[in-house]
Amino acid sequence: MLEYGAGPASPSNQPYFKITEKKLSATFTYTFSIQALRIRSYPVKYDKDFLNDTTDHFEHLVHTLYDAFDRMVMQSDFRDVYNGIQLANFSVNKIPENKETKLAYDNLIVNFLLQLSKKSNEKRLQEVFKRQLRLSNYSIGGTDLYTTQSGADSLVIMDYLYVILLHFFERSSNWLSLLSGLAVCIPSA
Repeated sequence: MLEYGAGPASPSNQPYFKITEKKLSATFTYTFSIQALRIRSYPVKYDKDFLNDTTDHFEHLVHTLYDAFDRMVMQSDFRDVYNGIQLANFSVNKIPENKETKLAYDNLIVNFLLQLSKKSNEKRLQEVFKRQLRLSNYSIGGTDLYTTQSGADSLVIMDYLYVILLHFFERSSNWLSLLSGLAVCIPSA
């Protein structure tokens, strides 16, 4: 951190810069995907107007999502290593038409980036959050945002670096260039 001010022992009160060290800690990022089914009794549906981030509906939904997922992590075993969440994007889960109600709609899949200060096993992360959803009757964070049992079972948590590398390797024909770049960054023992 850099401070600017008058020097304490300076006879002419010349400005000085004081540099203080701040301990930097590693942040481990995971992708966190889950189905958002309903808010109270209102189904959360994905539609074209939903992508308009200037509407009040969109703002309210995003605020509700942040609040629910933040509470869910803070109520879990990971609250001590929790750094924050960031909304990555939305995707669609196609629900087939129900024969009884004749309704077909697209459910919203919410994709967050979960940041922790300590590395954790993805399987353990999934187990903790699935257990928490079961215990709260599939309420996300104890809020009015709900998922279903199948939505909780479809919860996916992956290491974000792995997702980026996987995406790069699938899209790039010259993936060896990335590996050679990584080899340069690895410190020698």
